[in-house]
Amino acid sequence: MSPIPVFGVESSIPRKCAGLSFSEVNYYDDPRLGIGIRYDGPTPIHADTYLYDLGLPHITNDLTSPEVMLWFQQSCHDIFRYAELGIYLNLEEVNSKFLYFPEDDPDPFCLWASFTYNTAPGKGISYTGKLMSHIALRTDREFINKVRFSHPYTEEISEVGMKGFLNFY
Repeated sequence: MSPIPVFGVESSIPRKCAGLSFSEVNYYDDPRLGIGIRYDGPTPIHADTYLYDLGLPHITNDLTSPEVMLWFQQSCHDIFRYAELGIYLNLEEVNSKFLYFPEDDPDPFCLWASFTYNTAPGKGISYTGKLMSHIALRTDREFINKVRFSHPYTEEISEVGMKGFLNFY
């Protein structure tokens, strides 16, 4: 089993993050794709974080660079591909921008987008209500760090869901 980027070994991965519980590590067959780490909350709340380097010898820390922008666009395009395949229904992009922490920081913390959709009914699908999914991408320690945080979507909980995403990321 390959070492886990940033964490080294699985036992170093936090067991709780923003109220979600560690579920599993997915080791991709292609080492350029790194790993995926799943955290679960009450169904259907979950977060996936991915650490990978695409086999590149250097990953820039400049989030405004063309390479990072392309990686983020590809990540967003993957979500639209699920809609084209009929896995996601009623997909809408809600927002896409740089996030800054603190807000007056001159350098962005991450690239961020949010989407709403319904998951098509099917085997293993327990929730078909409207979901909101946040996707964020940044670079850190020579890795691309992508997070996808999903929760039920209603006007009442959209702010709470955004806070959960920010706490997780």
